[in-house]
Amino acid sequence: MQKAFDKDKKLALTVTLNLKNLVEKPEILAKWLPRNEASTVASKIEALFKELPKVDSKWDKPWWNTEVETPIIQ
Repeated sequence: MQKAFDKDKKLALTVTLNLKNLVEKPEILAKWLPRNEASTVASKIEALFKELPKVDSKWDKPWWNTEVETPIIQ
């Protein structure tokens, strides 16, 4: 994962924010896992954060805000 994150900072940010969301909102994991398994997953994610490089919490221009020319179908 670290190699992929080093190559693609936007991927690193997206994955990090999604994993952080799982840890900060335990009700998300609780929808699919029993409570003890959800806490195990959350603790493993937290351990993963300690090993991965820190990423910026923002980027210059998100891909969904870019101008895209929509073709006109006739």
